[in-house]
Amino acid sequence: MSDPLITDLAPEQRGIQAKCVHPGGSFVGFEKEEIEQSIPHRFEKMVSLYPQRLAVKADGHALTYETLNQAANRTARAILAKREPGNEPTALLFEHGIDAIKAILATLKAAKSYVAPDPSFPRERITFVLRDSRAGLIVTNNRNVNLARSLSEDPCGSVLNITNNASLNHKLSVTGGILENKCSEILRSFFEVKR
Repeated sequence: MSDPLITDLAPEQRGIQAKCVHPGGSFVGFEKEEIEQSIPHRFEKMVSLYPQRLAVKADGHALTYETLNQAANRTARAILAKREPGNEPTALLFEHGIDAIKAILATLKAAKSYVAPDPSFPRERITFVLRDSRAGLIVTNNRNVNLARSLSEDPCGSVLNITNNASLNHKLSVTGGILENKCSEILRSFFEVKR
């Protein structure tokens, strides 16, 4: 007898499913409770199940779920230190890569929404996105900090550089997250920028 979940799929979904390969060779469904979780909650669950497994890898750098979670927790706290709690939009100014993933996860953990203009966009386009979204904070890295400061109406208060931020170096706790930074050398290696 065939699985009703698989046979009830629309033709385009069956096409997608046919291209997906699961190690067990079967369709893996999700319980309703799993689908209705927030992204940070779901990520925390993965951290607790697989702390030492590879979470992201890009440009010669790799992070486990645990180290990505620790970095996201630190960045979330730094975002909340700059801005009040609430769903205020935050701009993320990064190229594609690990820093962008850390910033997205941190922004969601801080309960903020985000816009992510590509730093390679024309300046006028980025300015339009920032004004239209009313982003109160630009989170970025060393590579884009000068651009972020030039775009910001308040260069001192509304730019958070996650590469060199002293507020990211102390022990932090985010509810449900990994509690501590193991050592400052590990932190520095998380935020290295490829030169």
